[in-house]
Amino acid sequence: MKFTTQLSEFQKLLQKIMPAIPSRTTIDAYENILLTLSGNELTAIGADVEISIKSTINVDGAGDGSILMPAKKINEIVKVLDAAKELNFSCEAGGYEIKLVVGKGKYTIKGRDPEDYVDLPSLLTADKPDKDNLGEKEIFFPKDTIQRLAEKTHFAVSTDEYRLNMSGVLLQFHESYVNAVATDSFRLVRATAFAGEKPYPKDVDIIVPVRVIEILRKIDTDLLMSMDGEDAKPSYLRMDFGNTIIVTRLIDENFPKYEAIIPHTSNAEVTFDTASVLTALKRVAPISNEKNKKCKLEMNAENGIMTVITENEDLGEVAKEEISVELMNADNYLVSFNIGYLEQMISNITSNDTTNNLVTIHFVSPDKAALIKPKSEQDLLIMILMPIRLT
Repeated sequence: MKFTTQLSEFQKLLQKIMPAIPSRTTIDAYENILLTLSGNELTAIGADVEISIKSTINVDGAGDGSILMPAKKINEIVKVLDAAKELNFSCEAGGYEIKLVVGKGKYTIKGRDPEDYVDLPSLLTADKPDKDNLGEKEIFFPKDTIQRLAEKTHFAVSTDEYRLNMSGVLLQFHESYVNAVATDSFRLVRATAFAGEKPYPKDVDIIVPVRVIEILRKIDTDLLMSMDGEDAKPSYLRMDFGNTIIVTRLIDENFPKYEAIIPHTSNAEVTFDTASVLTALKRVAPISNEKNKKCKLEMNAENGIMTVITENEDLGEVAKEEISVELMNADNYLVSFNIGYLEQMISNITSNDTTNNLVTIHFVSPDKAALIKPKSEQDLLIMILMPIRLT
């Protein structure tokens, strides 16, 4: 097995595969990348129990073959080499000794028999969906649409290993639109996208692992999704973009009934410019108590001022910033939030989401979930944040 290619192309290939390599595993095969050369097409596959990733590049091939190579070791070597150089890769037939030559550098690494690799999901080798003739469980996403859904939701996914039903993003397909929803029980984000010429599936809900959502934030081409099986609830999802295929096991849990906690009325509202509030939050954040990261929002309707306050009671420190806002029914209203959560949510609202960069927080009461919405003609993005009890 021999080939030559620009090192930069090989680096990009590894970068696409590495998200499938687990940081820790009890199965040795998962620590490796399966590399296969057929003619001038080089294919790399990485996998673990949750996701499998396959990607291809064109090279100058000089001998077909396959080899298992240690993923992290190869990646650590290759990523620090000069990307402008040429890579010469070779592995003798019947042997597992990998030789890399880049410029004046020569590296010999021990590979493994490709027959030792794990069984891969059948979806990984299935035919690519036809964009112009999609089936009932096949979906086309323009790059900007899927990136937006992933970007708006990824940060709100739960990191609690015992809350499996919150460890991914819920995609709710309803023919003319799709909702992407994430929550960790303290905050919730729902982003919506409307279908183009091709409708989405009808009334299908799937939970996509957050590892896959992180990859979708960075894809550079349009995306084709296809779900497995005839059952109403799919088990696997395949994603095609460019020369890369991802197959992921879907999370087989019931996502929380989040619709029930979305407030439909409010007793007080505050509208503000996102930049001014983010600046105020960053300025007062260093004073906030490390234990609870609490900040208070104190509204005064008489002068149209919202004061952002953080305190460290242990040290007797206080920070305050005043912001001009628009208030409705908010006479002397006081509410408290985790400052990190509040800043993260507001910073995730971009100029494309709002009119004049304005955001409104709708309050029911200081101890109930607050609804955060960008000023917009359509409800394409809503956020919910639970308050911290005032003391």
